Amino acid sequence: MTIITNMLFNISEVLKNASAKLQSAGISSARLDSELILCKVLHAERIYLYSNPEKILSEKELEEFQSLLVQRLQRKPIQYITGKQEFWSRDFVLNDEVLVPRPETEILIETIVVDAEKLFLNAESEGRSLRILDVGTGSGIIAITIKNILRSAHVVATDISYGALKIAKLNSSINVQRDNLYGNILFVEADIFQAFSDSLVEKRKAFDIIVANPPYISSVEIDRLEPEVSEWEPRVALDGGDGGTEIIEKIIRSAWEYLMPGGMLLIETGESQKEELIKIIDSCGKYISTKFINDYSGKERALETWKKS
Repeated sequence: MTIITNMLFNISEVLKNASAKLQSAGISSARLDSELILCKVLHAERIYLYSNPEKILSEKELEEFQSLLVQRLQRKPIQYITGKQEFWSRDFVLNDEVLVPRPETEILIETIVVDAEKLFLNAESEGRSLRILDVGTGSGIIAITIKNILRSAHVVATDISYGALKIAKLNSSINVQRDNLYGNILFVEADIFQAFSDSLVEKRKAFDIIVANPPYISSVEIDRLEPEVSEWEPRVALDGGDGGTEIIEKIIRSAWEYLMPGGMLLIETGESQKEELIKIIDSCGKYISTKFINDYSGKERALETWKKS
């Protein structure tokens, strides 16, 4: 598909043409996406596009731009095209092996920072590091961001996907170099708590915090989502079963075995799952002080509960 003919085009003209094409395809972020694609082609920041609107693109640059624009017209997420996404003011590498990070997931980080102080002090009084487990780490954004903030913490991150772990390890390596972190995150290929059941980590070395952003969309709902999600993002990271709570329930029913007494379990959840999840929590009989945390739009987005002491 040829989107722009083989003529001489400057930055301004290319962006105008591409934006019109994306807009006609029903993509609301047409101008921004056009700019991000061109920034990738030119290895430049967006300010460069505005500072150099008359710059003529080379034939090679134009061909690359056209190729990437076609991908966006096919509703491939812009983050997969550019290969990165910002989270907690840092850029993370990603591809279609992992979910695109969402802003609402930052609620998990904020909650840990605010509510983990007591756990941190308890660990310090015992002469050890705070122990944190990130279940289903994906691109590693949660584990890496927590490690950036709580630098002395011992962080373990698991995922069932080998491809996702490769991206998470790459992001961790980049982060260590960029922010001069000491002590790497331990990445483990495993389904939920499987690795710990197999004694890779002894249960006596329980965690102070278990955090997870698991699949929580119901199976039937996935195909109703925008094509950027339903056709491109990994289904295994989206599909929470018939009601969307199957994976969350597995985590809740097992997490207490791997939490220190008084430890915190924090899980990102979907809308309208509160009543079902409270029933699951109550049926376990292992947790107290359960609450739901709203995201920036006021929707219930995360479940926080604590293992009984």
